[in-house]
Amino acid sequence: ANFVNMKIDIHRALERPQIAHGPMATTCRIGAHDLTVGPGKEVQLMRPATELLGQKGLQQRLRDDGYLYLQQVLPRDLVAAARKAVLAALESSGMVLKGENGKLNPEANCATDQGAVPASLARSPEMLALVESHELKQLMQEILGSESVQTLDHKWLRAVGHGENSGFHTDSVYLNKGSREGLTCWIPLGDVDLRLGGLCVVGRSHCDPSFDKVRQTYSA
Repeated sequence: ANFVNMKIDIHRALERPQIAHGPMATTCRIGAHDLTVGPGKEVQLMRPATELLGQKGLQQRLRDDGYLYLQQVLPRDLVAAARKAVLAALESSGMVLKGENGKLNPEANCATDQGAVPASLARSPEMLALVESHELKQLMQEILGSESVQTLDHKWLRAVGHGENSGFHTDSVYLNKGSREGLTCWIPLGDVDLRLGGLCVVGRSHCDPSFDKVRQTYSA
């Protein structure tokens, strides 16, 4: 069966790094660097693929770019319910400041520990309603071209503080379970702009010759 990885971002690929859209800003911070955003600049906005839904063009776009940037394809009520449940739990634990709409507590020992979010939160009823939703399954069936689609038991829930980052990496190293018939699905639990932070990918790193060594070693 094909499988789908879940990485759910509570806060917030190389011709050039490309970043998910948000309210426009002239710069964004990636790691310790402030980079210019825009056509022909150091960082470019991801190419939206939402208009290809139902047009049998998603698989080709994925082969071309190595990613699919899809907007407003999941029910907002499910996203909002998941965010509310997760933030309430993290506020109770002290990891998130109360009444600050998801701002990590800088005094908490786990504030910069990306593994600090309890795994049980990713399997809360509200989270499962989102990541196991009919809408997401239908979407992945279209992308993968198969009716046999399932999610992995483990869902990754990440809470990365402002100014922190996950670093560039290849998910297949950790999560492919020996198969190449899988996709990672990043779902932000709320609106994310360039100042808050978002997902940055290296477009075409899956096929560009300059990344041959990376694919043959690190991501083999």
